[in-house]
Amino acid sequence: MVAAGGVQCQNYDVRSGRCLINVLAPGRPRGESTASNGSGGGGTARRCYSTWTSKVVPCSDSRGSWSNSRNCYIKQGSDLPGSLLFGGRTDGAVYSCTPDFGNMLNTAYSFWSATPPDGPDPAALAQEAITAMGLRAVDIGIVPDPGQDSVGLVGLPVWMWVDQPSAATFGPMTNSAAAGAVTVTATAHVTRVTWSMGDGDTVSCAGAGTPYTDSAGASPSPDCGHSYATTSVGQPGNAYTVTATSHWVIDWAGGGAAGQETMDLVATTEIQIGETQAIITA
Repeated sequence: MVAAGGVQCQNYDVRSGRCLINVLAPGRPRGESTASNGSGGGGTARRCYSTWTSKVVPCSDSRGSWSNSRNCYIKQGSDLPGSLLFGGRTDGAVYSCTPDFGNMLNTAYSFWSATPPDGPDPAALAQEAITAMGLRAVDIGIVPDPGQDSVGLVGLPVWMWVDQPSAATFGPMTNSAAAGAVTVTATAHVTRVTWSMGDGDTVSCAGAGTPYTDSAGASPSPDCGHSYATTSVGQPGNAYTVTATSHWVIDWAGGGAAGQETMDLVATTEIQIGETQAIITA
């Protein structure tokens, strides 16, 4: 490339866009990304209420899981098919119904049911497990460096990656939520990251990307890169806004049910792209 003023440049710093002549580029700290969460699952706690005592009760304890419709704690018993409570049936199970403390009118009893009655909702427990994970957007790693002191160049490679991926930013992460005898376990991981480069182009990267090192010089990223055809002059702040959207898939199972949730979390940063320039140093 020929830089401004007709100087022949043999070595460009991909981080800053400057022409390096007989000098090594000094390091500089990474620009910080600003992250904002996208839409995702969020659980709402189940409210358990006794109409007999007119009070809120724990949704589960040693007596089982509270049933709002039956006003008692439900727990599966040890009765086997053949007992009188099965009534000749071979499916389902026998459950005990134990009232809350202070209710002297409602007595405990047992009953048969083909399915667990008024037990905890596995899908709601899955949402509780997912919410407790604290999943968040990725920390953006990108070259050229973000910030006013760095300017990338038209035609030079841009490297993108997930900076120091963790269980909370890239997965996998596993968490469980329980109520009574029901436990639901959810496992979350990022399937891909979509990078919107601010110039109308998007790049989909299956992995976390490869962090840039100075030894790579002006080589393109091996798995997650881009190059700009025009400068960022005229963009808001004269910079391209780069958006990294991490696409999460969360599989959950428990309580005789299973399902899958998806979640997109978004992080942004800004980089400047300009024309070639040269800085000659002794």
